[in-house]
Amino acid sequence: SQKAKNKRIDFGRKYENQDFYISYPTNWEIVQENSNMSNTTIALQIMQKHVNNYDFASNVSIIVSPQKWKESTSYLAEMSFKQFKNYAENVKLISKNDAIELSICKGTLTHYTYELQGYHLGVKQYIVKKEDNSTFTITGTYDADNKAISSKEIDKVIQSILLF
Repeated sequence: SQKAKNKRIDFGRKYENQDFYISYPTNWEIVQENSNMSNTTIALQIMQKHVNNYDFASNVSIIVSPQKWKESTSYLAEMSFKQFKNYAENVKLISKNDAIELSICKGTLTHYTYELQGYHLGVKQYIVKKEDNSTFTITGTYDADNKAISSKEIDKVIQSILLF
């Protein structure tokens, strides 16, 4: 039912604007909000607080596109992945699922790993669209060497998202 899909998950901290709601653990913090980069707006980036300077901090970013893309989420995910491969090292596709649902939106989930500055990182990138073609790119990045814990935490944070 729609009510079950829209049940709010509460981790103790939450953020809400006109486009979405997200809840995140108390050991996470907002590191970027409403910043403009080229043709996109990073509406929010939240990150796990650093335990020490050597650990990678899991994070989730939400981009709300000002453009209403007519292309499919599968196509947009493919283009995003191809662009990413140009900038990252040892990128490996784990899976691509073109039939996911997040909140009230349908879309594509691309899961991959890569290396950056000695870290082995995992990414779960959701590209979802509302019926009016409003497009959201939700990216969770985690320490792939500590996948059992950090990937599950990313999943829970992303599943807390409600898109309006």
